[in-house]
Amino acid sequence: MRSTSEAERTAIAGMLRYYDARTAEYDRTSYELMRRDPDGAADLARLETFLRELPRGATLDVGCGTGWLTRLVRGRVLALDASEAMLNLARRRVPSAVFVCAEVPPLPFLAGSFVRVLAAHFYSHLANEVVRRAFVAEVLRVASELVVIEQPPPGEPAEAWEVRPLADGSSHRVYKRYITAPELAHELGGEITLETSSFVAVRAAGSDGPTPRSRQPVRIRRAIAAARQQGDLSPLTHYDLERSRLMAKHDDVAVLTTLNAQFIEAFRQGSWELLEPVLSPSFAYLDGRSGEVFAHERYVESLRANPVPALTIDQVVVHVDGDTAVVSARTSRQTGTYSRYVDTYERRGDVWKCVHACVWPLAA
Repeated sequence: MRSTSEAERTAIAGMLRYYDARTAEYDRTSYELMRRDPDGAADLARLETFLRELPRGATLDVGCGTGWLTRLVRGRVLALDASEAMLNLARRRVPSAVFVCAEVPPLPFLAGSFVRVLAAHFYSHLANEVVRRAFVAEVLRVASELVVIEQPPPGEPAEAWEVRPLADGSSHRVYKRYITAPELAHELGGEITLETSSFVAVRAAGSDGPTPRSRQPVRIRRAIAAARQQGDLSPLTHYDLERSRLMAKHDDVAVLTTLNAQFIEAFRQGSWELLEPVLSPSFAYLDGRSGEVFAHERYVESLRANPVPALTIDQVVVHVDGDTAVVSARTSRQTGTYSRYVDTYERRGDVWKCVHACVWPLAA
């Protein structure tokens, strides 16, 4: 089996550099530009309404970019992008979401981690059909459904390595595939949920919900067999090897990041029902302001009595050392007022449980 060619790796790296460099002008040359055109503005409004009306649920936003569309998704959101510059902008735009810098594929998450994966203007940048199929299989491993948003063909060609100039005078080669709604629905085995002259959206769901962990490799093996028949194993072989390597490296961080997001959402809602599954039965809370350890009953009562819908977090750090992990972040309940927390987790069998939390105010 051969690995991904140097030319393929160079091309992908070039696309990543392009989006990193385009960050400052991305919205201005896409969504904001559409708003100046009556037809474009109408199409964009329909897309934004479609996203706002998606049922609430834990969502993984793949290729979130600047967060323009991420901000419209209801419920818990964990967003991925390969560009740290894009993520910095997205974090400011959607402080309630959790953002992780990662290249996709693979998806470094456990089976059934999300209700939905949203992939807007990402799928069309996967240049190889085998990798596209494997990506869909991965999505339906970690989530119950996939929602793909793309652009229909503006004309010919519908697929090309485009040369795209930027305001700084640089130019970049970017693979882009334009696809009609019926073509996308057929390819994903899904249903058309939006179709305008500017955007198409298709929803695809697994036949029996999230793939159980024991069956995770099946779809990947099928995709490898299909690649072997086509005589082109290199992209998927690289994909599968990278997936195995990165799953081991990033899975704990991804799981802990998701648990942290659930912890914060519980405080926004004042929900013990949402928080209890995250905590160990022996969990203890230390009030960093007073040095007092809260009794269990007091902690639950305080949580339920004081929901904080406006609670935001940033500066999230996750450190894993064997079966122990620490998650820390800065929180804000109102502009200009901050606290910091440190949560300690222990691995109990196959799951992580929070065993200790401490929160203290930061000086203004």
